[in-house]
Amino acid sequence: MLAEALELGPTTPFLIVRHAKAMDRKNWSGRDQARPITARGRKQAKALIPLLESFDVQQVYSSTSTRCVQTLQPYARRRDLDVKGWSLLSEEVGEPILHDVGKLVRRLAKEAAANGTPTAVCGHRPVLPTMVEALGIKHRMMQTGATVIAHLDPRGDAVAVEFHRPRA
Repeated sequence: MLAEALELGPTTPFLIVRHAKAMDRKNWSGRDQARPITARGRKQAKALIPLLESFDVQQVYSSTSTRCVQTLQPYARRRDLDVKGWSLLSEEVGEPILHDVGKLVRRLAKEAAANGTPTAVCGHRPVLPTMVEALGIKHRMMQTGATVIAHLDPRGDAVAVEFHRPRA
C-alpha cells in the first residue's frame, strides 16, 4: 500500500464542503440565500479549521449564500484569506443549470491542481452531487459540515478520496 501511494507522486487536495447547519427554512422569513447558520453550525464551521489547516488550504470558494460563506469564514479569517463567492454554486442559481456547476468545479479543480494550490469549495445539498461527480467521485449523502477531499494529480484527476464527517 505504501509503495502504491509513493508511486502516485505529488497531489493537490481539493475539498468540497457541505455548509454547516443553517436555520430551518420554516423559521426564516427572509430570502433563502440570506439564511444564516445556527449555533450548531458555528461550532461545525470552527471544527472545520483543523481539517482545512491540515491540508494547508490556500484558496477558498463558496456559494454566495450566507450559510456557505459563514461555514468557511472562520478558517479564512484565521489564514487571512478571502472567501470568493460564486452564485453558480448556490442552489437557487445552480440547481437549474447543474451542467454549468460541474464545469465550474472541474475548472476550479484543474486550476488548483495545475498550480498546486490546496482549495476548498462550499456548496449546498442540491448541487453537491454534481460538484462531487464533476471530480469523477461517486456522490454519497453528506451531513451538514461534512467534507469530501479529492487528492488531485497534476492534470486535475482524483487519485484518492477521503470522506470526513462533521466534528460538531
